[in-house]
Amino acid sequence: MQHIRKLILGLGIIISLNSYGQGQVFATIAGGDLYSFDLENCTRSFVGSTGQGFGDIAITPNGQLWGTVSGSLYQIDPNTAIATLIGTTGLSAVSLVALNDTILLAESGLNLVGINTNTAESFLIDTIGYQASGDLTWYDDNLFMVTSLGMIISIELSETFSSIDSVTLIGSGIPTCEAAISASFPDEINAIIGFSGPDLLKICPIDGTYEMLCQGLNVGGTPGAAASRLENQLPAPSLCNPTSVEDILNKYDLRISPNPAQTYLNFSTSFAKPIGYGIYNAQGQQVQSGLISDGSKIQIESLESGFYLIRWKMRESTKTTRFIKRK
Repeated sequence: MQHIRKLILGLGIIISLNSYGQGQVFATIAGGDLYSFDLENCTRSFVGSTGQGFGDIAITPNGQLWGTVSGSLYQIDPNTAIATLIGTTGLSAVSLVALNDTILLAESGLNLVGINTNTAESFLIDTIGYQASGDLTWYDDNLFMVTSLGMIISIELSETFSSIDSVTLIGSGIPTCEAAISASFPDEINAIIGFSGPDLLKICPIDGTYEMLCQGLNVGGTPGAAASRLENQLPAPSLCNPTSVEDILNKYDLRISPNPAQTYLNFSTSFAKPIGYGIYNAQGQQVQSGLISDGSKIQIESLESGFYLIRWKMRESTKTTRFIKRK
């Protein structure tokens, strides 16, 4: 066991951290069906049925897809979803991410463990002290994990990947995420994507704040998701929002009409994803809230007549619009 561990951990050092790219994004639903995802457009495509209710899936750098269920490791064809049994891991893990082509990492019993993709043999690496809510994912050089307590933590490994140097709390109050990956977006820093039931959340790995990315996309829930590891970002970002949010909100031209209005407000924007909003009365009380997309209507028939504010929320800043409700 010990000589196998030294060999496979050594392999992890040989692989360059900068040899990774975004590649495809996959997720399974509760029944074992496999889907591929386009996160920019919030769409998914059916790949096929694996026939297994995987607790999680992972992609190794060589493009191979893997899944664990009931203590067993399977290799999954990413084109057909056909699953082939590799062997028994002896673990009850529901989290999975690749270290390299031959080693997968998982949380089991509050510990970080490794799994050999050739034999399914598992081995202990070190104690994390937290239980995964559903997944591990890489963000630059560190592992990140959404815990069962609604926290997101960063796990720094030693240079040889044989132990944990530190575990750091990044944020709390995060909805349960059965699966998580890292993803890149044009003109933005990379983010952690949490699969929370049918919704996809965009989580900041720097402070743990989050926003809706794709609402109701993954009907059927998400026991597991997988994406290739991304290249390190240089220079390393210190903010999830380096561009002024006010500039972003202005850029996407948020508009409501008519104003004054009686029963509803038409909403228009060039922003492609849903935007959060809250309506406040003259006393500063929030009387309505939700998510809205371009071309949708906000129903205001139940509001009393008078002046109102709408606060549009994107990330950590807001933009305010005024309107009048008439009888």
